[in-house]
Amino acid sequence: MSKHASHILVGVAGEYFVCAELCRLGYLALMTPKNNPLFDVVATTADGNCSVSIQVKTKSAHNTQGWKLSTDITKGNAKSGLFVILVDLSVSVGAMPDLYIYEYAVLSNRVSELYHQYMSKLKTDGSRRKEVGFRWFDKKYFIEDDLARKNNWKPIVNTLSLPCAKHENVANTTRHGLFTIRPDCWYAAEIIEDRDGSYGEDRSYSPILVTSIVPARNGQRRFELAFYHANYPQGVQDKVYLLRTLVRSDHFILARSVRHTPVRDLLIYDITWQWLHAHFGVQQPADCDDITDWLAENAHRFSA
Repeated sequence: MSKHASHILVGVAGEYFVCAELCRLGYLALMTPKNNPLFDVVATTADGNCSVSIQVKTKSAHNTQGWKLSTDITKGNAKSGLFVILVDLSVSVGAMPDLYIYEYAVLSNRVSELYHQYMSKLKTDGSRRKEVGFRWFDKKYFIEDDLARKNNWKPIVNTLSLPCAKHENVANTTRHGLFTIRPDCWYAAEIIEDRDGSYGEDRSYSPILVTSIVPARNGQRRFELAFYHANYPQGVQDKVYLLRTLVRSDHFILARSVRHTPVRDLLIYDITWQWLHAHFGVQQPADCDDITDWLAENAHRFSA
C-alpha cells in the first residue's frame, strides 16, 4: 500500500471512531465529503435543533512526532461551535483509541504558544529557526488541561445542550427555529451524488427557487420539493424531487432523493453574495442590496 493511501485510511479511521462515539452518546454524526477544508464531521442533536462542526486529526500507531496540523490552526479564525478532536491510534490492537476534545480556539492558543516557544529558541549553531508550513502538537508537551481532555466529551455535550443561535435567512425574511424551506424563496443548493462509491466527489452547485413543498403524511420525514434548478440546461430546469430528510439543523437541510439511482442528496441552505461569488464568480452590484431581486432578474446566467 502506498504511503498516501495509508495516510488516507488513518484519517478515515479517526473520523469513524469519532462518529461512533458521538452516536453512542445519542447524537447524529455524519462525515462530510472528503477534502472539506472546514470540518470533517457534523454532529446534531436527535431533533436537529442544534449542531456542531468538528475537525478530526488522527495520529497513527507508528507516528512518534505527534499530530501534524496546518498553519491555519494558529490563525484562530473559527466560528463558534467548531471543535477539534485529536485521535491517537497508538493503543493496543482491539482497544478504542484515545480522543482529545478541544474547542478550536483553545487548541489554536495552545499550538500557537508552543510554536512561539519553539521559534524563540536558537538553533545549535546560534542561528534563528526558519518558518515551517505546518505545526506539530505532541503528547510530550501536554499540560494538565490537555490530559483532562482525554475522552472528555463535555465541551461538545454542553454546547449541544444549549439553545443554539438562530440565523437570519439572507435571501428571505428572518427565520426563527429550525431551517424551513419556503415556497417562492431562493436558496443555495449542493447536489451530491455517489458514483462508484465515491460519495461527495461528484458535487454540483446551483441557486434554486422553490416553487412548492408538500410534506408527506406518512411519518417518514419525506416531502415533495418542486424547484427551479438555475444551473441546469434551459428547458429542463423545473424539477420535482421526492426527498427524505437526513439532517435538519437551524441553518441547513440535508435530504436524500427517494427515486434517484445512484444516491443523490441535496444540501440546502441560505444563499448569500459570498456563496455566489465563490461558486460562480458573481460580484454584488454596487447598486443592489437585495439578492432575491437580483436572482429573479439574472437567473438565466446560471443555465449550464
